[in-house]
Amino acid sequence: MAVSRASESNWNPVGPRLSLGVVAGWGLTRDYSDASYPLQTIVAVPQEGGVFTYMPVSATQYVTGLRSMIAGPSLEIHWNPHLSVELDALHKPLRSRFLTILDNGVRSDELTSTAAATWQFPVLAKYRVSWGKVDTFVEAGPSFRLPQWDLSTHGLTAGVGIELQLHALKVSPAIRFTHWGPETGFGSSGISRNEASVLVGLSFGGKRLP
Repeated sequence: MAVSRASESNWNPVGPRLSLGVVAGWGLTRDYSDASYPLQTIVAVPQEGGVFTYMPVSATQYVTGLRSMIAGPSLEIHWNPHLSVELDALHKPLRSRFLTILDNGVRSDELTSTAAATWQFPVLAKYRVSWGKVDTFVEAGPSFRLPQWDLSTHGLTAGVGIELQLHALKVSPAIRFTHWGPETGFGSSGISRNEASVLVGLSFGGKRLP
């Protein structure tokens, strides 16, 4: 009589056809295009006796786009060890920083604003090639976004990355680029239509290259 146990490197808790995990990372491009706008503001000028006079003053407002965090769950369906389809649900806020400078040089406090908290759904076909102990992959497909304001709800995403196997866990750092369609309203909100990001996926399950 004998008792045996498969090595942990072959342990697959989800199965060969399905991978479940999470994706997290950071934007490499700014959420907004940098811009400046002339404006009129009201300032309080102190007078004798503690009285204030309110006067219109010309100023310039500067808008700087920020780089936001991206995170969400991931589902991957494997057709064979080389080819799969990945669906992500990624939460990404769109943030900017405002600074107002009066014509006399007085600066206001910088304010950070979150204009929208978007949910993005890339559907990506992935193709893997083995290079020794590391698998490389390319991915591409459509991306969708929940309706919000006049933002486009569709775009195209492409990326490249590597995949490392740590026992049952797969670690997949990648760089992605997304181009969103034009906004549906008149004018422009200043939100960037081109997004580049660095992401790391952690997942269990799925086929492995021989």
